[in-house]
Amino acid sequence: MRGPAFDAAKYVQFDLQTGAIRSRDDDALVLVPRELLAALAPGDDLVKTARTVGEARGKRLAAWAAARTAKEPLALDTLADGIDGALAVLGFGRTEIEIRGDAMLFRIKGEATGSSEVCVGFLAGFLGGYLSALDPEMRFEAAHLGGASGPEEAVFLAGNADTLKRLTRWVADGVDPYAAIERLHGEGGKA
Repeated sequence: MRGPAFDAAKYVQFDLQTGAIRSRDDDALVLVPRELLAALAPGDDLVKTARTVGEARGKRLAAWAAARTAKEPLALDTLADGIDGALAVLGFGRTEIEIRGDAMLFRIKGEATGSSEVCVGFLAGFLGGYLSALDPEMRFEAAHLGGASGPEEAVFLAGNADTLKRLTRWVADGVDPYAAIERLHGEGGKA
């Protein structure tokens, strides 16, 4: 497996004189303990906020890619590096994309990933917003499929809302997430 191409060097810049933290994209940042994030109330407001953050990051990747690739579609490696880097600098760990048929799974590994319902909600909103910014004709959502190898890993499937509702219902009924994805494709559903 290749290493990440995202260069995080000097992404976060501290100005201790003024007490400010900025990203190299000139976003004002605030560092908070993970426990504070875990104490927030999960729900629609959190997902909407995370979606807005994801859309902003996705638009930056889309603009960057458009300036470099002209009319070619966004390469999977570029998408993977963009999401991986964006979540890494937010402190959520590292991301791998796994393709299963037409489904795109996001395997996110890091200490904060599966530590609370709030983190899972944030990641779902962020991924949905990020992908929607890359394809304005589709509104992506992301569904948490659980942790594949423990609490420091979370797996998400991105797709349209109706498909994800059906899939998460099957998973809640005890169907293995990968078997549910196979069932989805057997029904002719696309993620």
